[in-house]
Amino acid sequence: MSKKKTILLHNVYDEMNRDNVVFRLDSGYNRDDCLLHLSYLKEILASLDYHLQTIDQGDVMTCEYLLFFDMPSFISSLGPFYFLQYMKKESFKKKMLLFLWEPPVVNELNWNSEYHTYFQTIFTWYDDIVDHDKYVKIHYAQPDRRYQGLAFSEKKFSIMINGNRSSTHPLELYSERRKAIHFFETNHPEDFDLFGIAWNPVDFPSYRGTIKEKGDILSKYKYAICFENMTQVNGYITEKIFDCFRAGCVPVYLGAYNITDYVPEGAFIDFRKFNDYEKLYAYLKQITEEQYHAYLEQIDRYLKSSLYTERFSKEAFGAAVVDRIIALDRA
Repeated sequence: MSKKKTILLHNVYDEMNRDNVVFRLDSGYNRDDCLLHLSYLKEILASLDYHLQTIDQGDVMTCEYLLFFDMPSFISSLGPFYFLQYMKKESFKKKMLLFLWEPPVVNELNWNSEYHTYFQTIFTWYDDIVDHDKYVKIHYAQPDRRYQGLAFSEKKFSIMINGNRSSTHPLELYSERRKAIHFFETNHPEDFDLFGIAWNPVDFPSYRGTIKEKGDILSKYKYAICFENMTQVNGYITEKIFDCFRAGCVPVYLGAYNITDYVPEGAFIDFRKFNDYEKLYAYLKQITEEQYHAYLEQIDRYLKSSLYTERFSKEAFGAAVVDRIIALDRA
């Protein structure tokens, strides 16, 4: 019987690097089933005699592969340390695989090409750098769970679920979210609710608190203001639009420049067509129940289609990672 090969996983958030917590679906970190794809990856790798664990469970020097989810913060200070000599060796570099999840507005370190040289393979959503060699296309894997929405007449009008964050990056969308909030609070407060962390209800009277599961809340609303952290980048499509889809809530989306390469137009409302909140509001208010259900039907068809499952499912995520690891083993 062959010995299982060890693969160690390092997360940029250190509290997730202990005791295999990212593979436990009962973990508090598994909000909205966001870790389901890692649990699935662990199972698939185990069936192929690979033992995937968090980095505290093994030896980085003797393991077969190291998976880094976002650029580790220590990499920028390695220059004076002897360990850097190991990382520069081709034999060590071969086992270093990096996932670039967070965009520059969240983690600038991810996008420093100088540090990319330490990794043999880099998985990324960013279409502009994918070369199917060093840079491999991968998507944010989405959970399967669907939520039962209310009837059209019973749903509240609109919602936003985001934390209160800021950035000086020119393509950030945090400030655009605040513009949307202030528009509704000033002009149509009865038609908008805000949820998330770090909002001050004194400054944001639409604030309704934090939530445990986004789907339960989104399913009670017709529309969600669904803005990514960053705009005008190709392929940057996170869980935000899919959280809406799975809850039967129509998203008003702003983010990936090429969103319609991945999601059909009829499944969401493209904010770029308005760029004016009063015009957007007027459009949303005139949508009939029949028109609204046409959006939901398009969403349902999309979630059942290969256009979605072959890109954003946990199976697609697992296949991309496993295929690369097997190819590296054979090289």
